[in-house]
Amino acid sequence: MILLNDPLGLAVLILTAAILGGVGGLVAELLLRENAGRLERPEKLKGFWDLGFWANVIIGAVASLIYFGFFGATSIKQGTVDVPAYEIRAVLASSLIVGAAGGAVIAAMQTRILATINGEKNKKTLELAKAQLMSLKGKGLVDSPDYDAAIDALDAIQNGT
Repeated sequence: MILLNDPLGLAVLILTAAILGGVGGLVAELLLRENAGRLERPEKLKGFWDLGFWANVIIGAVASLIYFGFFGATSIKQGTVDVPAYEIRAVLASSLIVGAAGGAVIAAMQTRILATINGEKNKKTLELAKAQLMSLKGKGLVDSPDYDAAIDALDAIQNGT
C-alpha cells in the first residue's frame, strides 16, 4: 500500500505515476506509428519543435498524474484514523494503462470538468430565472397562469422531472 499520510508516500505515488505513465506513453508511441516499433525522432521544424516520441511520454506522464488527482484513494484504518492509500498493484497497472491512453484520458477529464462547470452555470441560470419570475409576481406586475406554469416548469427542470 502507498499511504498518503506522509510526504514520502505522496512522493512515491507521484514518481510512480509519472514514470509509469511515461512508459505507457512510450508504449503508445511504439504502437501508433505506421511502422510499429519505431520512434519518431525529435526535430526542429519551421518555427517550432516537434518533440517526437517525447510528446507521448510527457502526455502519458501528465495523464497518469491527472488520473490519480481525479480518482481518490481508498481509506485504510491505522489505529483510529482513516488514512488515504493506494494499492501498489492498482497504481502500477493504472499508470501504464492511463499513460498509454494519455491524450484520450486528458480529453475525457476536460469533458468531465466542463460538464460540471456547465451544469453549475445552468443551475444558477434556472435559479435566477425563477427568482425573477417570482419577483415579478410578488410585485403584482403579473397575474397570469402562464407565469405559474413557467415557475412550475423551472421547478421541474431543476428537479430533473
